[in-house]
Amino acid sequence: MVEKPPGFFCRNSVELHLKEEGKFQEIINYTDLAAHKSRHTQFLVQFHMMNYAYQSGYLDVVQIFIQYLKKWFVFRVFSEDRIYGAFVESQKIKAGLKPLKAGNY
Repeated sequence: MVEKPPGFFCRNSVELHLKEEGKFQEIINYTDLAAHKSRHTQFLVQFHMMNYAYQSGYLDVVQIFIQYLKKWFVFRVFSEDRIYGAFVESQKIKAGLKPLKAGNY
């Protein structure tokens, strides 16, 4: 059995999540799609650079990497994803579907 390197699961999960989110945004014609995909690309470049540094033995990058991931996640959830969620809810209203209660996206 081939052992997966540390970070393999995380890396694949991040890539899959961003890919699937991009597909969904294309389907719903998300108005900020190009900019959102650009931010995904920028994140992945940074993510891969830090992961490569860690895998290459630069263990001091781990703390920087963790801080980067925390900041990115907090910004994403409390800023970008709320805007994205509001867009999804507006599309539901346009389609005659019942939206979630305000603030639950």
